[in-house]
Amino acid sequence: MQSVDDLCALIQEYAASPLSPLAVQDAGFEVTPDLRLLDTGLLDSMSVLTLVVEIEQRCGISIPEEEIVAANFRTPAHLWELVSSLRAQTV
Repeated sequence: MQSVDDLCALIQEYAASPLSPLAVQDAGFEVTPDLRLLDTGLLDSMSVLTLVVEIEQRCGISIPEEEIVAANFRTPAHLWELVSSLRAQTV
């Protein structure tokens, strides 16, 4: 995962899965960097944890428990800021 667009694609993939709280099957639905993930109901507490595990595996990082807060999951752009920051710390 190299960009916020890659993260959006991952979330888009998740949104179409039966695991998603919304299980969005609409072909016109698009995850963009500014999509409000929590406000739209796309993510809930369980799906945030699922997404955290997937991001950790794909990016080779560990997201500390204290960083798993609503502010970091507000939009893909906010989440990408966290991922980028954690990646920079591991280099």
